[in-house]
Amino acid sequence: MFHSDANFHLVMKHFPEHEKILEKLYGKNESFRSLCEDFGDCVHSMEYWCGYKPPNDNASALCEEYKALYADLKSEIAKWLVEQKEED
Repeated sequence: MFHSDANFHLVMKHFPEHEKILEKLYGKNESFRSLCEDFGDCVHSMEYWCGYKPPNDNASALCEEYKALYADLKSEIAKWLVEQKEED
């Protein structure tokens, strides 16, 4: 598991155009901070398994699972951003 600040910076890297909203959400919402943790952990795991050498069926399967999870988590963060924009 990686430090939450590092995970938050990964979220910022993937959504740079939403820096202010991300900082606001991260500062005030425990559920969003947890989502950032999950996102960061997923990114690190995806990078590990997708770059596993030598490739094998297990690594390839895990890579695909983490890619799917990454897409889901990225979509969830995008929903948070839309909802926050509507509140502002």
